[in-house]
Amino acid sequence: MKISNNFDLKEVVCKRIYTQYSERSIWFVTPWMINTLQSIRNYFGVPVEVNTWWKNGGNKQYRGHRPYDCPEGAPNSFHKMSLAVDFDVIGKDSIEVYNEIIKNHVKIGLDITTIESGTNGWNHVGNRNIDPGFREKFDYRFKNGLFIIERR
Repeated sequence: MKISNNFDLKEVVCKRIYTQYSERSIWFVTPWMINTLQSIRNYFGVPVEVNTWWKNGGNKQYRGHRPYDCPEGAPNSFHKMSLAVDFDVIGKDSIEVYNEIIKNHVKIGLDITTIESGTNGWNHVGNRNIDPGFREKFDYRFKNGLFIIERR
């Protein structure tokens, strides 16, 4: 099921959710996630990859929405609310994508508040507030209207 010009529902939910809910899996995906991914795709002009479980031999399945009992990531990850997404911009270096998003997130049309640094080969953006507990686990700084999250 197409959810935007360039994305299918399978690309943003895990295999278990899609198997259980099929096209009703859209219930778990926010308009924010769809709009964010499509905006990134439009800006860079090349495919953006999130989950690959649905492709022959693909093993990525928790980069978009994650179920609440997902073993991957933090217990209260914003992926579980579809307010964070991990992705690759095909043919682009993740550092180049990271820098371009920081510099041009408004021009790109992104409604993001966070971007993660040091991801080593992929990118992460999200839409959240920064609370005091968050500061205990991550270092962050504010740049060009975004919180830059750095893992400790």
